[in-house]
Amino acid sequence: MAHPLDALYALGLTAASPWLAWRAFTRGRDGYLRLLAGYPCPPRSGAAPLAWFHGVSLGEVNLLATVIRAFRARHPDWQVGITASTPAGMAEAGRRFAGDSLVACFCWDFTWQLERVFTAWNPSLVILAESQLWPNWLRLARKRGVPVAVINGRMSPKSAAGWRKRAWLARRIFPGVHSWAVQDPSMADTLSAMGVDANAIAVTGSVKFDGAKGDTGQPLLAALRAQWGVSEGAPVWVAGSTQEQEEPLILDAYLRLRKRFPELRLVLVPRQPDNFEASARRLVELGIPFLNRATGACIPAGSSPHVLLLNTTGELGAAWGLGTVAFVGGSLDGKRGGQNPIEAAAFGLPVCFGPHVWNFQDITRQLIGAGGALWVAAQGDVAQHLADCLGHWLEYPAEAQYLGRRGQEFVARQQGATDRTLDFLQARGLIPPAPGARVAG
Repeated sequence: MAHPLDALYALGLTAASPWLAWRAFTRGRDGYLRLLAGYPCPPRSGAAPLAWFHGVSLGEVNLLATVIRAFRARHPDWQVGITASTPAGMAEAGRRFAGDSLVACFCWDFTWQLERVFTAWNPSLVILAESQLWPNWLRLARKRGVPVAVINGRMSPKSAAGWRKRAWLARRIFPGVHSWAVQDPSMADTLSAMGVDANAIAVTGSVKFDGAKGDTGQPLLAALRAQWGVSEGAPVWVAGSTQEQEEPLILDAYLRLRKRFPELRLVLVPRQPDNFEASARRLVELGIPFLNRATGACIPAGSSPHVLLLNTTGELGAAWGLGTVAFVGGSLDGKRGGQNPIEAAAFGLPVCFGPHVWNFQDITRQLIGAGGALWVAAQGDVAQHLADCLGHWLEYPAEAQYLGRRGQEFVARQQGATDRTLDFLQARGLIPPAPGARVAG
């Protein structure tokens, strides 16, 4: 049965339908009818309990991989279902989980889409990654008696301020979550201020630390190195999770650095798949030869490119291992709020990013405090600021390696959030003790 929220959602989609139609035509994205109707859901089999994990997009699906692996090890008798909302998230979920889990696309918070999954899977538990709270989802879970947990929860300062201004709304939505495993005390404080029971909150740290292994022996890293033809020890700058507005600055800085370091190579990794074509066009317009990772083609043909355009999804985690120095994007234009620097630090790279990192405020502050990263100014000649920072590390490799070790040690000290999260869910009665585990008392 539909809910008044469905009418509001449908009204919003209808207002956006011209843009959705254009996006569907130009980018192959879901159009109005698909977002409204949703996707079919594969049915479960057997009577074993099922945990339904949800990650909105690629980043959340990647962190869920670490949690699901540990969950399966503790509870091999449970079934697992995974949903995602974006094409990149769905592709990664299918790649990682389709062999041994149920995978479905959850587009929008419409009652009929949710009922389809609830009916097909009949979950015993819903686990949401990070901070996506869907009112209809929480309402239907409560109606069906299915507890909902948020793991790796985080809020940017802007989001926290927004919830505090709308405390009346938070007090209606937040009680729909049974348990909150959050990354840092600031989110715990926000939840407490909104009336969430302190017993329902635990600061467990960031699961992303556990997924950052810095594995230099992984096959994907070897495949990237072989395709590009780069030897170990060659100077490589990895610019990861870049936004479209940042890439002109990155490429400008790279061209300046090449004058000082002619052998310097660049790995350019756009954050959004929608920007892959624009990144390729920009390289062509600047006359910079590059290797197209997706097609394997050198552009122009016959060139020996010093730039690798990583226009694929799910490979940045390995590509950091190609690097000598790192820049983490989404941090210069003041719109995105930064991206995750943990994986780069785990490989022992000195890391820099711009000042706009509010989505990873605690992590970036701690990484800088540990001596593993630096901020780059986003005012004045930003390309030169970037070139100066990276150029200093390239000129003084011993200093760069020292910063890299400090960052790597910091990441190692933070690991263990996955076990703390599952222990908390067990203590809250959402999952049973692992077979053979000792029970206190």
